Amino acid sequence: MPTGPGFWLDRRTGALHRVTTHNDWLLIPENQKKAGLGPTKVGVLNRLDPVREIDEIRMVGVRVGLIRIRDYLNRVSIQFCTTGPEVGEVLQAVVAAMPAVSGDRFPFLTIQNLRDDSTARIHFPDLVAKLGAGKKVLHTAERIPYNEELRRKMDRLLKAAID
Repeated sequence: MPTGPGFWLDRRTGALHRVTTHNDWLLIPENQKKAGLGPTKVGVLNRLDPVREIDEIRMVGVRVGLIRIRDYLNRVSIQFCTTGPEVGEVLQAVVAAMPAVSGDRFPFLTIQNLRDDSTARIHFPDLVAKLGAGKKVLHTAERIPYNEELRRKMDRLLKAAID
Protein backbone atom coordinates (compact mmCIF):
# COMPACT_ATOMS: atom_id res chain seq x y z
CA MET A 1 0.00 0.00 0.00
CA PRO A 2 1.27 3.52 -0.73
CA THR A 3 3.12 5.32 2.05
CA GLY A 4 2.54 8.91 0.96
CA PRO A 5 0.23 10.97 -1.22
CA GLY A 6 -0.14 10.19 -4.88
CA PHE A 7 -1.07 12.47 -7.76
CA TRP A 8 -1.89 12.46 -11.43
CA LEU A 9 -0.51 15.64 -13.00
CA ASP A 10 -2.19 16.69 -16.22
CA ARG A 11 0.59 18.42 -18.11
CA ARG A 12 -1.89 19.92 -20.59
CA THR A 13 -3.75 21.87 -17.92
CA GLY A 14 -1.40 21.80 -14.93
CA ALA A 15 -4.20 20.20 -12.87
CA LEU A 16 -2.92 18.09 -10.02
CA HIS A 17 -5.32 15.35 -8.96
CA ARG A 18 -4.66 13.79 -5.56
CA VAL A 19 -5.27 10.03 -5.57
CA THR A 20 -5.24 7.14 -3.15
CA THR A 21 -4.17 4.79 -5.92
CA HIS A 22 -3.56 5.90 -9.48
CA ASN A 23 -5.34 2.93 -11.01
CA ASP A 24 -8.52 3.28 -8.92
CA TRP A 25 -8.75 6.99 -9.72
CA LEU A 26 -8.59 6.26 -13.46
CA LEU A 27 -11.49 3.80 -13.28
CA ILE A 28 -13.98 6.47 -12.13
CA PRO A 29 -15.89 7.93 -15.12
CA GLU A 30 -15.81 11.49 -13.74
CA ASN A 31 -12.02 11.28 -13.46
CA GLN A 32 -11.72 9.84 -16.96
CA LYS A 33 -13.43 13.01 -18.21
CA LYS A 34 -11.11 15.20 -16.14
CA ALA A 35 -8.15 13.41 -17.72
CA GLY A 36 -9.55 13.87 -21.22
CA LEU A 37 -9.83 10.16 -21.97
CA GLY A 38 -11.70 9.47 -25.18
CA PRO A 39 -14.05 6.54 -25.77
CA THR A 40 -11.25 4.27 -27.03
CA LYS A 41 -9.17 4.62 -23.86
CA VAL A 42 -12.25 4.35 -21.63
CA GLY A 43 -13.23 1.16 -23.47
CA VAL A 44 -9.79 -0.31 -22.85
CA LEU A 45 -9.98 0.63 -19.15
CA ASN A 46 -13.39 -1.03 -18.86
CA ARG A 47 -11.95 -4.29 -20.18
CA LEU A 48 -9.00 -4.38 -17.78
CA ASP A 49 -9.14 -6.36 -14.54
CA PRO A 50 -8.87 -3.80 -11.70
CA VAL A 51 -7.07 -6.33 -9.48
CA ARG A 52 -4.68 -8.12 -11.84
CA GLU A 53 -4.03 -5.40 -14.44
CA ILE A 54 -3.09 -2.44 -12.29
CA ASP A 55 0.00 -1.59 -14.33
CA GLU A 56 -2.02 -1.70 -17.55
CA ILE A 57 -4.54 0.75 -16.07
CA ARG A 58 -1.74 3.09 -15.03
CA MET A 59 -0.18 2.76 -18.47
CA VAL A 60 -3.38 4.07 -20.05
CA GLY A 61 -3.01 7.14 -17.84
CA VAL A 62 0.56 7.89 -18.78
CA ARG A 63 -0.14 7.18 -22.44
CA VAL A 64 -2.75 9.95 -22.52
CA GLY A 65 -0.22 12.40 -21.11
CA LEU A 66 -0.79 12.17 -17.38
CA ILE A 67 2.25 12.18 -15.12
CA ARG A 68 2.16 9.71 -12.25
CA ILE A 69 3.62 11.07 -9.01
CA ARG A 70 3.90 9.47 -5.58
CA ASP A 71 5.57 11.04 -2.54
CA TYR A 72 7.13 8.19 -0.56
CA LEU A 73 8.35 10.68 2.08
CA ASN A 74 12.03 9.76 1.51
CA ARG A 75 11.73 10.26 -2.28
CA VAL A 76 9.24 11.30 -4.92
CA SER A 77 8.57 8.88 -7.78
CA ILE A 78 7.62 10.31 -11.17
CA GLN A 79 6.54 8.30 -14.21
CA PHE A 80 5.38 9.39 -17.62
CA CYS A 81 5.37 8.15 -21.20
CA THR A 82 6.49 10.52 -23.93
CA THR A 83 8.90 10.97 -26.80
CA GLY A 84 12.29 12.63 -26.44
CA PRO A 85 11.39 16.17 -27.55
CA GLU A 86 8.53 16.40 -25.02
CA VAL A 87 10.53 15.19 -22.01
CA GLY A 88 11.62 18.72 -21.14
CA GLU A 89 7.99 19.92 -21.13
CA VAL A 90 7.00 17.07 -18.84
CA LEU A 91 9.85 17.81 -16.44
CA GLN A 92 8.98 21.53 -16.43
CA ALA A 93 5.39 20.59 -15.49
CA VAL A 94 6.77 18.45 -12.66
CA VAL A 95 8.93 21.34 -11.42
CA ALA A 96 5.90 23.64 -11.38
CA ALA A 97 3.81 21.10 -9.45
CA MET A 98 6.45 19.98 -6.95
CA PRO A 99 5.64 22.56 -4.21
CA ALA A 100 2.10 21.11 -4.04
CA VAL A 101 3.38 17.53 -4.07
CA SER A 102 6.06 17.50 -1.39
CA GLY A 103 6.62 19.44 1.79
CA ASP A 104 10.33 18.84 1.32
CA ARG A 105 11.94 21.80 -0.44
CA PHE A 106 14.75 19.58 -1.73
CA PRO A 107 13.16 16.18 -2.42
CA PHE A 108 15.04 13.34 -4.02
CA LEU A 109 13.32 12.32 -7.26
CA THR A 110 13.27 9.02 -9.10
CA ILE A 111 12.07 9.75 -12.62
CA GLN A 112 11.18 7.19 -15.30
CA ASN A 113 10.01 7.64 -18.86
CA LEU A 114 7.97 4.51 -19.56
CA ARG A 115 8.30 5.08 -23.31
CA ASP A 116 11.95 3.98 -23.31
CA ASP A 117 12.81 3.18 -19.66
CA SER A 118 15.14 6.17 -19.39
CA THR A 119 15.60 7.29 -15.80
CA ALA A 120 17.09 9.86 -13.47
CA ARG A 121 17.78 9.80 -9.75
CA ILE A 122 18.23 13.43 -8.83
CA HIS A 123 17.61 16.01 -6.13
CA PHE A 124 15.01 18.61 -7.05
CA PRO A 125 17.40 21.61 -7.13
CA ASP A 126 19.70 19.68 -9.48
CA LEU A 127 16.76 18.94 -11.77
CA VAL A 128 15.87 22.63 -11.87
CA ALA A 129 19.50 23.56 -12.61
CA LYS A 130 19.85 20.99 -15.41
CA LEU A 131 16.61 22.08 -17.04
CA GLY A 132 17.67 25.72 -16.78
CA ALA A 133 21.00 24.93 -18.44
CA GLY A 134 19.34 22.87 -21.17
CA LYS A 135 21.17 19.72 -20.05
CA LYS A 136 19.93 16.20 -20.51
CA VAL A 137 18.26 14.83 -17.39
CA LEU A 138 17.22 11.28 -18.25
CA HIS A 139 19.65 8.54 -19.19
CA THR A 140 18.81 5.34 -20.97
CA ALA A 141 20.00 2.09 -19.53
CA GLU A 142 18.83 -1.35 -20.56
CA ARG A 143 15.22 -1.78 -21.46
CA ILE A 144 13.22 -3.44 -18.71
CA PRO A 145 11.71 -6.70 -20.01
CA TYR A 146 8.52 -6.32 -17.95
CA ASN A 147 7.97 -2.83 -19.34
CA GLU A 148 8.67 -4.06 -22.88
CA GLU A 149 5.92 -6.65 -22.54
CA LEU A 150 3.58 -4.12 -20.95
CA ARG A 151 4.14 -1.70 -23.85
CA ARG A 152 3.47 -4.45 -26.39
CA LYS A 153 0.30 -5.49 -24.58
CA MET A 154 -0.96 -1.91 -24.43
CA ASP A 155 -0.16 -1.39 -28.12
CA ARG A 156 -2.26 -4.48 -28.93
CA LEU A 157 -5.15 -3.42 -26.68
CA LEU A 158 -5.25 0.14 -27.94
CA LYS A 159 -4.91 -0.90 -31.59
CA ALA A 160 -7.71 -3.47 -31.21
CA ALA A 161 -9.92 -0.83 -29.61
CA ILE A 162 -9.42 1.49 -32.59
CA ASP A 163 -10.13 -1.18 -35.20
